[in-house]
Amino acid sequence: GSLADIRGIVLGDSGHLLVLDFKDQQIHVFDSLGTYLRAIGRRGQGPGEFGNANGMLRAPDGRIWINDPDNGRFTVLASDGSLHATHPVRIGGYGYLWQAWFDSSGTLYESVSVRVDTSYGRRLQRYRMEAIPLRSDTLPRYPCDSVALALPTAPNYYRTPRGYMDVPFMISPVRAIDPNVGAWCATGERYGLHQVTLDDHPTGVVVHGSRPPTPVSVAERDSAIAKVRRFFEQTGGANPDLSRIPSE
Repeated sequence: GSLADIRGIVLGDSGHLLVLDFKDQQIHVFDSLGTYLRAIGRRGQGPGEFGNANGMLRAPDGRIWINDPDNGRFTVLASDGSLHATHPVRIGGYGYLWQAWFDSSGTLYESVSVRVDTSYGRRLQRYRMEAIPLRSDTLPRYPCDSVALALPTAPNYYRTPRGYMDVPFMISPVRAIDPNVGAWCATGERYGLHQVTLDDHPTGVVVHGSRPPTPVSVAERDSAIAKVRRFFEQTGGANPDLSRIPSE
């Protein structure tokens, strides 16, 4: 057969590669040279079976954790692929790919959507492994939200009746999680990185680069303008504000 929709890749024992395929709800095992060895699990609701598994992680102790929101649980495999445990969890919602990670102590963090006032916002769900059944708590803020509030930036996209498009050459906020120290937040501020804890408290660590801005050439700007106009024509927009395209 062939892989159709990969939702997780981890390195197992002896260099074996474990690949979670969403379409057939199986984990396919390959050796270090890419030779196919076997499949683990199948679609179903029983122990070691998966209903809608959309992510897979290797914990620091070598065990493999699979997120299965359809069955409302985490399935945990031993490092050799055998079933180790099943942990029922409350699933509030899920997206295309499981957004989660372990820190070096084995604590599991998961990005979730929760109701905040009259809308929904992102938060981190933290699972503590020492408790059976698993106990979790929701951190009050999402990493980098405090930096975004302190250093607000103009919207970096165009919006039309039928779509969104990034403004060419405009800086976009980006975050990178390091579970051992927190998160790094890149803002609209030029070449600025801010470090925060996982519960979004600024650590005071700020890094500024010194590279000079790069001008946008006439040819690059003309190409970007043509792309924006084409997008507006295709998605029902009118009169794009081309002045939003930066010159550097």
